[in-house]
Amino acid sequence: MKSSLWTIRNYRSQDFKNLVEFLNSTSTLYSGWGNSSPNYLKKRLSRPHYSPYLNLFLVYKEGKIVGYADVIPEVKIKRAVLDFFISSSHRFQKLGYQLLKKAQERARQFRVRVFHTFTPETDFWVKNFLSEQGYSPVRTFLELEKDISIMKNPPHSSSSLVLSFFRKGEEPLLAELQNKCFKGSWGFSPNSVQEIKYYLRFTEISIEEVIKGMVKHNTAGYCWPHVIHSSFGGSGPSRGRIHMLGIDPRFQGKGFSRDLLGAGLNFLDQKGAEKVDLTVSRENKAACSLYFSSGFNQKSKVLWYEKRIE
Repeated sequence: MKSSLWTIRNYRSQDFKNLVEFLNSTSTLYSGWGNSSPNYLKKRLSRPHYSPYLNLFLVYKEGKIVGYADVIPEVKIKRAVLDFFISSSHRFQKLGYQLLKKAQERARQFRVRVFHTFTPETDFWVKNFLSEQGYSPVRTFLELEKDISIMKNPPHSSSSLVLSFFRKGEEPLLAELQNKCFKGSWGFSPNSVQEIKYYLRFTEISIEEVIKGMVKHNTAGYCWPHVIHSSFGGSGPSRGRIHMLGIDPRFQGKGFSRDLLGAGLNFLDQKGAEKVDLTVSRENKAACSLYFSSGFNQKSKVLWYEKRIE
């Protein structure tokens, strides 16, 4: 799609360098891509059941990328996540409409029933634009942070929960446990073993570094921590992240999540991380209570919007 001002087209292999540069230049504003290093982008573009050549649209103006739209299908739950971003100097209604239309047309090919997209609470242009396009806010996620270099981590308090690590080859066990822990949670799409292996590579952690909690012979929960190194190999302090933390519904309400969180924070501390991030749904009151009482503070909010397909 071309206009006198810009071109919208599918991603091509030769766009890789330009896309890295664009994401790096906009990382302080916000992008769902997070880290903007070449290695991160390569991993992002190689996720299962996804083709960047079909699902990723780029906006070019005068030889430079000024926006993108990425279609992430989650067919198991009949939704598509539309991640789009336009640089602040090119935020025109017509461009936004054309870019979103392209993404929605691609998403419809997966026969999904709902579109979801997200934006920082502070991005008023995107919020207004989405409302005009028939999207409604449905969830708020909190971005939390804890400085573990100065704050002690919660101690292990349960005598019945035995902490250890998953063993090599236990990806099927992790997939089964994760799906059990988050079954029915808003926006959660069940993971296959292939997807679990991908996300382990994506977070640069081995299965043997994911923490599990055992009650007798039952796996009661897990904590999946990982270290986020600076994007281009800089010497700044590393950050940690709690990628996932879940408790089997049969063992919820026993304080095991606090023990697993403490184990994850200690793991990241030993890896040299000074600050730890995580994301939690504001509607998950129990999880919010756990994190705030463990020393996490709110950094920002991300709003999720929804549009049902008739």
